[in-house]
Amino acid sequence: MGTLLGSLLTYTFQRLTSRRTEQFTRDERLRKERITIYSTFAGAVLDLRLKHAAQWRLDQDEPSDAQLVAEAKRAKDTSRTAAYQAFAQVMLVTDDERVVNLARHSLDLLSHLHSAASSEVLKTRTSALNKAVEEFIKIASAYVR
Repeated sequence: MGTLLGSLLTYTFQRLTSRRTEQFTRDERLRKERITIYSTFAGAVLDLRLKHAAQWRLDQDEPSDAQLVAEAKRAKDTSRTAAYQAFAQVMLVTDDERVVNLARHSLDLLSHLHSAASSEVLKTRTSALNKAVEEFIKIASAYVR
């Protein structure tokens, strides 16, 4: 009877330990994925910000080299695709609407960079975008600690 009870207790504790280990492994994998995805998103947004600013500066020059403008537009389009792919990944790995909304807000701010009427307006909008990305990182970091 004692051997049977001992075996049953051993099995129960091993099962609990196994479940905890599996849960820890899943949680750690998700944490690492979130670190990668959140940092990729922030980097993609900041890269697209640079591409928008470069395009804006080219648009201000009269006349601009048509080939240079076309290359800048292609680079901006590529960066935009990367930013939206990263946004989709953010949406997939987070349950917190604040994180998703801050990411979406960053993308919305990006869309206003090209219509800046002056370099001062561009600087103001860029600063607002930088603050939005910092806020995104601050809130998202709670999920990777």
